[in-house]
Amino acid sequence: MKRALDIGIMTLCLVCGAIFLLRNAEAKTLFPASSSLVAPTWTQGLLQRPEMMQTTGAVFLCPTHCKAANDWPTTSDPTEWLKSVDQGAAKSGAGDRPDAPSLIHHEGRWIILWGERSDRLEVVVQGQGAGVWPRSRFEELYGAAWWGPLK
Repeated sequence: MKRALDIGIMTLCLVCGAIFLLRNAEAKTLFPASSSLVAPTWTQGLLQRPEMMQTTGAVFLCPTHCKAANDWPTTSDPTEWLKSVDQGAAKSGAGDRPDAPSLIHHEGRWIILWGERSDRLEVVVQGQGAGVWPRSRFEELYGAAWWGPLK
């Protein structure tokens, strides 16, 4: 009885293994990348693809129905601009550290900090477009004026 059970379990394992190998046989095949795939490049300290260079704050936050909004805030208080891009719930930040997602005024330009990862910051920078900053740039943003959370 014990031997029959062992043979049955072994047969079941072999059948499952064969099914797994057959279903995943293509996984080891390398497919060529599309010729339209362009690697991101470093542009003034921002890692980005060419199509990301045209991204503005208004286009990023409200891509469909906010065509009349300015690309970025025109004053040091962005409250009205945030309302014009459907971000009226964002409030002035408290504390030294801006959290993602937020709008930050730093060194005379506006930055949208959209994502924090352990190795990078996803940002939209006024005059540069969207891209990725290295994590080491995060400390520069401490103490800057910021508004959030953005949705």
